[in-house]
Amino acid sequence: MFAQAIEDILQDQCTPAVVRAIEAGGSPLKLWQALQGAGFLELLASEVAGGAGLALAELFPILSSFGRYTVPVPVAQTIVARALLGSQFAMPAGMITLGAALRREASGAIVCSLTPYGLVADFVLARDGDALLLLPAAAAGREANWRARKPCGQPVLAQ
Repeated sequence: MFAQAIEDILQDQCTPAVVRAIEAGGSPLKLWQALQGAGFLELLASEVAGGAGLALAELFPILSSFGRYTVPVPVAQTIVARALLGSQFAMPAGMITLGAALRREASGAIVCSLTPYGLVADFVLARDGDALLLLPAAAAGREANWRARKPCGQPVLAQ
């Protein structure tokens, strides 16, 4: 049910031309609004919390669709982040990506190097010791790293 619905949205909203335009610096907003508006960001959240309550195995065909269409926004990461944070934070609107590495500079700035979708995400979810930090990317300095397979941002956030 969800897999076919997401397939229909991606077929219409995530064409190769749209992907190329976003990766060239165009706005991802229209594609993001289509995905968000359909309610797909809460697929892993419990039904009690307003989600679909899918098991990870049930998410696989949806994740496969994201790969097949080369979705240029962090929708899979947002689904996972919202499930991880659901009971800990009020969920912000917007794209959440996962920061693979977090380091603190002597100045107090937080650096998340080579963050997938770092150039378009609204938030970065990163682990700092035992804690998860949801960092607003709007306050970050972002740098493209075009040597990577896909453009990655390097959000640098001041505390």
